[in-house]
Amino acid sequence: MLRYQSLSSRRVGMKLRNRFLCIVILPLFASLFLFSAISLWMLENSARDRLQNEVQTITHAIRIPLSYALENDRSNAMQKSLSTTFEFQNIYGAYIFAPDGSHLTGIGMGKNAFEPDTIRRVAEHYEEFGQHVSEGSLNFYAYLAPLTNQRGQVIGVLQVNRVESPLDSYINMITLVALFIFVAGISWVIFIVWWGFKHHIDNPLKHLHHTMRRVATGDRRQRASLLGATEFRELATVFNQMMESIDERDREVLDRQQKEIELERELRQSRKLAEIGILAAGVAHELGSPLTVIKGQARRLAPQVPPDQQFRVARIHSEVDRMTGIIRELINLGRQHQLNRRPTSLQALVTDACKLLEGLVAERATEVCLAPPLRDKDIEIHVDRERFQQALINLIKNAVQASPNERVTINGEIDTGGTARISVSDSGDGIGEIDHAQLFTPFYTTKPVGQGSGLGLSVTHRTLEDHGGRVEVSDGDHGGAVFTLVLPPSHEEDRDDVDDTTGRG
Repeated sequence: MLRYQSLSSRRVGMKLRNRFLCIVILPLFASLFLFSAISLWMLENSARDRLQNEVQTITHAIRIPLSYALENDRSNAMQKSLSTTFEFQNIYGAYIFAPDGSHLTGIGMGKNAFEPDTIRRVAEHYEEFGQHVSEGSLNFYAYLAPLTNQRGQVIGVLQVNRVESPLDSYINMITLVALFIFVAGISWVIFIVWWGFKHHIDNPLKHLHHTMRRVATGDRRQRASLLGATEFRELATVFNQMMESIDERDREVLDRQQKEIELERELRQSRKLAEIGILAAGVAHELGSPLTVIKGQARRLAPQVPPDQQFRVARIHSEVDRMTGIIRELINLGRQHQLNRRPTSLQALVTDACKLLEGLVAERATEVCLAPPLRDKDIEIHVDRERFQQALINLIKNAVQASPNERVTINGEIDTGGTARISVSDSGDGIGEIDHAQLFTPFYTTKPVGQGSGLGLSVTHRTLEDHGGRVEVSDGDHGGAVFTLVLPPSHEEDRDDVDDTTGRG
């Protein structure tokens, strides 16, 4: 039910007709427009290149006689050479400038196409330069070339202007007409496609979509009407048959799964509790009393031991305490617990757990920090404080031991459904695939002998199961492992407590 509700609340995507327009019609017209634009652009560039090459050819053809005339100060010869340029088609003007940019002589129009600085730069660097110029409504191409004497010295600069041919203006007009035709054509096609989809496809699909939405909200009795073309009628028929089959199959599957889950959970829990309960009772009975005697005798012998041997007595006390802790964990693992849930601050739980592990954190030189959003905003969880804090201590302790001189990050949040997720991330080597399957098995550990009993994760797993939650294990984004404690919403926890209390009654 929740799954269908989440589907119905999603944002509606693009309609079929809009998708067809965007995927087929628009790309088709865009391709045609792009091809036409590239063709016109290449044609225009070809015309421009031809214009530039022709102006350069004309300039080079008259540069030698003009240089000779300018060197010998023959004004008539210069005017005659400049006049010959107008024998070429579309010549707009021809001018001679001094190396300092001042005007000497010329014929035609477009004398001011270049700034004096540009003319001086051409003369100084002995380079040629050209550009397209607009003068009023007329466009032309102006070209500069240095004039030299027989010794190779620059004595002037020649400027030749040529008007763009009518073909260039025609190309621009063709571009505008093509753009207009493209816009008009795509507008007409879009209208035709929209109208056809609306009258022949949208209406049958809307009826079918309405039925499916009703089904998605949980009304499984809804069936599609047989409307529209043959394809839509067949689709509605198949949909109705599918809904009948789904209803029948869902009932069977849900009943079978629920029974199997309950049976498997009860069997696994009973078997585990029975095995660990027997083991815990035996260990507590066989080891509890001897350990108490050993510790008491060690305390009596302490005053008689030389000072330089006192460390041996301390070692005996330490090992006895460690064995006592293992026995306590075994007893807690096998014992039936009555949960005492109450609203608890997660930040406070983490802070208290870190205080209890201050010695280990300092010894390993590990940084334990809260990450956002938990660092910025505390969250409240409904747990048995003592047991859940022990579960946190087990995870943080393992993370610190796996991350010497590194960082351990703790985070927590509650999603919109009320499920709480508390994660502990380390910077260690991570967990191998082989170890994943046995992480929560009692006495299984990857730590060296003497550094772990293999019961910490088992106790944590048992604690989360008692709370109706679970422990998830994954690899960190930058290495290491991430253990996540998942707690169900508080109303589900309260229901589980009632069921557990009734079952134990």
